[in-house]
Amino acid sequence: MADVRSFLGLAGYYRRSVKDFFEVARPLTALMRKENRLERSKKITRWCTAVADGGASRFTVGEDDGLKFDGRWCVLVDEEMKRNILTEAHSTPYSVHPGGDKLYKDLKKSFQWPWMKKEVAEFVLRCLTCQRVKGEHKRPQGKVQSLDVPEWKWESIFMDFIIGLPRTQKGNNMIWVIVDRLTKTAHFIPMKDTWSKAELAKAYVRNIVKLHGTPKILVLIVTRGLFLSSGKSCKSVWYVSDPTNVLAAEIVEMDENLSYVEVAKDILDKKVRKTRNGEIALVKVLWANHNVEEATWEAEAEIKEKYPHLFA
Repeated sequence: MADVRSFLGLAGYYRRSVKDFFEVARPLTALMRKENRLERSKKITRWCTAVADGGASRFTVGEDDGLKFDGRWCVLVDEEMKRNILTEAHSTPYSVHPGGDKLYKDLKKSFQWPWMKKEVAEFVLRCLTCQRVKGEHKRPQGKVQSLDVPEWKWESIFMDFIIGLPRTQKGNNMIWVIVDRLTKTAHFIPMKDTWSKAELAKAYVRNIVKLHGTPKILVLIVTRGLFLSSGKSCKSVWYVSDPTNVLAAEIVEMDENLSYVEVAKDILDKKVRKTRNGEIALVKVLWANHNVEEATWEAEAEIKEKYPHLFA
């Protein structure tokens, strides 16, 4: 009965183009009642045929009793079905991960469901492969314009916050770094991560404005984005990741001095390099904590001496 309910919801989306829609849909609506739950396959087929013959010429019934609108399959409100369609059209080897616009244009030739374009765009945005490999293809915004060289000291400054430090006896666990862009002199202001905007303003006036005056240009670098402020103009850039894309943490055994020794894991290939004085046997070594693309060619004699078990 869930399929019937989904079908009614989809058909209601086109009720304005069907004459006497509610009268035509009355038998199927009655079928949804608890006292009339009968075999629905034949009744649904007859109802779809009646819709097609009753003036809604844009609706047709396919060879497998599926409903089509303008030759496109009407997909029920089934999240799993839509996910399978999107995955096959986007993530399979022969589809080569098309973008949102191309994927929508390809799908709308054969399928249709409410809010299709929005769901296609959201599906492409959640694709981890597209996030890592593809760049944004947009119209160029013009030449990159760097900030002008300041004419006077402390006229233009940039600042950053160093966070995650051990807490001191006074309770400070952050450092506010403010640097003059011309002379590269800096102020390091200890602070707490619980400071309010008023406390930040007081510290700024006490350490910067009181000594150097009010700067004209401020460049602020924060953890989650980049803010460039000059006068009334302000530009922000944010990088938001998809929480559904979770990567497994790679475990690396570290020494006390936070270093690790490379260990050969496998031999991928062998070859012989000819030189003027003779031949050198080489092996392609796959190292631990590295992938196949990072394998290196090493002398076979050295690897065999250090890792004889790889040649057994």
